[in-house]
Amino acid sequence: MRETHHAVSALRRELAELMIADEWDRDAIMAKLDEISAVEDRQKKAFAEAFIAVMEGLPVEQRKALFEVVRDHHERREERREKRRRHGEKRGGADFPPPPPSED
Repeated sequence: MRETHHAVSALRRELAELMIADEWDRDAIMAKLDEISAVEDRQKKAFAEAFIAVMEGLPVEQRKALFEVVRDHHERREERREKRRRHGEKRGGADFPPPPPSED
């Protein structure tokens, strides 16, 4: 996985160079984006296959318990995000403008 991360990072640097080149080369940029997507897709598939292999080895009660932990984690994370939104808190100290109003 680490080597895949390094490969994607290198491809993104190459993409950045294409994006700031004196000559705009749409085909080269699209090809680089396709290359990045292919590596990321392989990485996602490898993760999914490893995850499924682990899950297959667990009894149903352990699978349910694991998903309960994951669900609780996601719910707590969303609660923290919502609390920050309500209180106007920012992460990372960056002074970004507020998001546009929702169009509900």
